[in-house]
Amino acid sequence: MDQPNQSPTPPNPSSWGNSEVPTSGYGQFSAGSWQNPGGSPAGTTAEAGNGSIPPSGVFGGISRPNNPAGSDNQSTADTSGMAFRGTLNASAGASAGAGAGAGTMPGFSENPRDYQQVQPGVIPLRPLSLSDIFNGAFRALREAPSVMFGLILGIWAVFALVSGIITALSFPDINQAMQTLENSGENTEAMLDTVLGMIESALLVSIPTSIVRIAVLAITTGIGVAAIAPMALGRRPSIGDTWDAVKPHFWRLIGFTFLLDLIAIGVAMLAFSPLILTFVGTYTQNLWMAVSGGLLVLLTGLAGFLCYVFITIRVIFAVPAMVMENIGVGASMRRSWALTKKSFWRIFGVIALTYMIWMAIMAGLGFIVQIVVTVAATVTKNMTLVMGISETLSGVIAGVYIPFIAGVQSILYIDLRMRREGLALSLLRASQQQD
Repeated sequence: MDQPNQSPTPPNPSSWGNSEVPTSGYGQFSAGSWQNPGGSPAGTTAEAGNGSIPPSGVFGGISRPNNPAGSDNQSTADTSGMAFRGTLNASAGASAGAGAGAGTMPGFSENPRDYQQVQPGVIPLRPLSLSDIFNGAFRALREAPSVMFGLILGIWAVFALVSGIITALSFPDINQAMQTLENSGENTEAMLDTVLGMIESALLVSIPTSIVRIAVLAITTGIGVAAIAPMALGRRPSIGDTWDAVKPHFWRLIGFTFLLDLIAIGVAMLAFSPLILTFVGTYTQNLWMAVSGGLLVLLTGLAGFLCYVFITIRVIFAVPAMVMENIGVGASMRRSWALTKKSFWRIFGVIALTYMIWMAIMAGLGFIVQIVVTVAATVTKNMTLVMGISETLSGVIAGVYIPFIAGVQSILYIDLRMRREGLALSLLRASQQQD
């Protein structure tokens, strides 16, 4: 075997997008360690797919066979190998040479039980089981509460408070409006003016707050992802470092989230377009057309829902790829689409279970919110104020579940890359170097 290429250690990176050697500073390792395969690390001459896994021996309890089947075509790994592109290309090339149809590293099994426990951070550095994923997400909440709850919940609390105040001030007095409707009697014009006024106020409030909510959702999800990255190596992120890590990606995160919402709107419009037949049939008193439109919308609605779920699962790793690999919106969506190939049902199952857990938590939180809203309605008799309180509490609740969802999403992303690209070896060497 050739001697390893002794590349000089580059300076500390200033962002996550450079292929450089990890350091002990928060987020620094990921500049190269998280890079997607597709090129050589800076300062090396290794081509994509032509590297190798580290020399035989024991790395923190994980030992590699001296001569894995089919690994004769492997070349030596770059000793600066913290750079993720080189290491992952190495593992990809080794997998191809070994003829591993499942895309696993040569000499490594997909069964988590076959691995000795190497866990510098919140997750073991091996293919993860379902319990590993959820344990890692909950452990991340405990390890970095200042980021996962303090920062994220703080952002949502500010948004929720402002949104609640705007709602309370912008809506007309609902009690007075309802009284006007009751007193209008046969006065259709007065009734119509009251209803249109309420609709106008609702649109004036809901449209801008919905846009801001999407932006807040995008940014806080990115914060959750950025916090998971160092915790995979046992580093506890600070609020300042996490904010600095995700700040360059703000507009990309917001753009991707808006794009996903536009896709949802487009799919919904197509799915419910047969309702036009129902309206026309009802207006023209054509029973057959009205019934046909109703039945058709059931089929198209189901098809639209399944289509949206499929698209969502295929691009679910766009945010982790965007933040950890420092790539754009289009590239991150393509990256996610490639990673989720042949893993759709596994990812779907984990995400579905995640939301079921969240719904169970929401049931308890929703009960508390309902009590608060009911008490407020009883005390104030002002339904507009009650709406503002409800809006505020809903925003705060969103800040509670975002860290957990982002944690599961990020850990699933890391798991897929450990299974397919040998990311565990990069992370293992990075954790050893920081020690």
